[in-house]
Parts: sequence; C-alpha cells; structure tokens
Amino acid sequence: APTNTNADTTTLSSRSPRDQRTRVHYHGGRPGIGYTTLELKVNYIRAARTDGQLLTAEGTVIHAGRRTATAEGKVLDGDGKLIAHATTTCLILQG
Repeated sequence: APTNTNADTTTLSSRSPRDQRTRVHYHGGRPGIGYTTLELKVNYIRAARTDGQLLTAEGTVIHAGRRTATAEGKVLDGDGKLIAHATTTCLILQG
C-alpha cells in the first residue's frame, strides 16, 4: 500500500543543506565555515510506494552568498513523477 514516510523528509531536509554545504565549502574555500537552517519548507505531492521502488532525490543551490544561502530539492519516483519538493534558507556561519 502507498504511504508517506519520514524518509521523504529526511531525504529533502538533508539533501538541500548537504548540497548547499558542499557549495559553500567550494564557494568560500575557507576552513571553519558552517551553516544553520533558517527556514525549511517541504511539500508532499503523492505517496511513495514501499515495495522497493527507486526514488531519486535532486538538490540545487539557488543562491550562495556570504551570509545566506538558499537551495531546493525534489524527490521523484521511478516513473519520474514528483513525490515531494522542498526549499531551504540557511545562515552561513563564519568560523
């Protein structure tokens, strides 16, 4: 039976900041840079099947500035249908 699980939230909430952190690391290139989440919004579009279907998460950095960064992510099922999408805004912490 189709169901939504916390895996969707984990995928989207971790994917966006991880992608963002990677970009900040390469963008800033200085040790001691970190981040904290200012805002996270997740939209669930449809239930994901639990029968082993492949889900794909994609994350993109929208903006990586000196103090803030924004990113978006989405989860697609094996047929390319949107399961969920999310946006995040992070505060960049100077070390």
